[in-house]
Amino acid sequence: MWCKEFRDALWRVSIFVAILIGLLIVIVNAFPLFEPLMRGLYSQDTMADLLGIPPEQLLDFGIFARGEFYVLDQWQGKTLGQLIPIFVLLVAFPIFSREQEKRTIYFLLSGWSRTSVYWVKYGTGFLMIAGSVVLLNLLAPLFMNIAGYPTPYSLIILAMGQQLIAAWFLYSLFLLVSIRFSDQVRVMVAGGMLIIVLPFLSFVPALSWLNIYPYILGVGLYDRGGMDLGYSIGLSMVAPVCSLVGARYFATKEVE
Repeated sequence: MWCKEFRDALWRVSIFVAILIGLLIVIVNAFPLFEPLMRGLYSQDTMADLLGIPPEQLLDFGIFARGEFYVLDQWQGKTLGQLIPIFVLLVAFPIFSREQEKRTIYFLLSGWSRTSVYWVKYGTGFLMIAGSVVLLNLLAPLFMNIAGYPTPYSLIILAMGQQLIAAWFLYSLFLLVSIRFSDQVRVMVAGGMLIIVLPFLSFVPALSWLNIYPYILGVGLYDRGGMDLGYSIGLSMVAPVCSLVGARYFATKEVE
């Protein structure tokens, strides 16, 4: 069953990764334009205020010319981070709903326990997502260094850690939706609505913490010099709970 699940998800993952690698190549080649563009758009005081650092420190860091900041901002923040929720949904939505819709779930359950079916599907999908996120994050500094733009890995790896934790949480959540509905379209619509609604929660102060996007995009990571530990611990606690709830729900749900 591992092989079947891997084959089922491979084409979606391959297309996504190939498109993102293409975008990454474009972004790396645009690096020489970044510093003059940003210096033209923002004054020293404005950019220092946005980053939360003293203006004189901004000059010392030469921040616009740093490959690490460029990758964090343009790749992990404005490109890959924006697409991770969509990618997770593309992997997760058919995992259970497709089997129910096509009635192949009966074949799987005839030779495997429900618990085994759930965890094999869960593990395969998450490994595909985690592997893709790790690859796309590590390729960025690799391509930058190959192109002759020195780029350390330290903060980029920390941002990758946040993206992995967020992807784990979203994956566990989307799988619950996939188990709930036997129609793949309904799963896509429900997941898509969640992705759209999340950013708007920031407009409600009491609910702004539910907006996971700033965490995925690494907002504030460069200023802190490290991960958002509080949010990381919170998501790392909720994700396994969602996973276990999904396992229980699938074990007791009547097959439609």
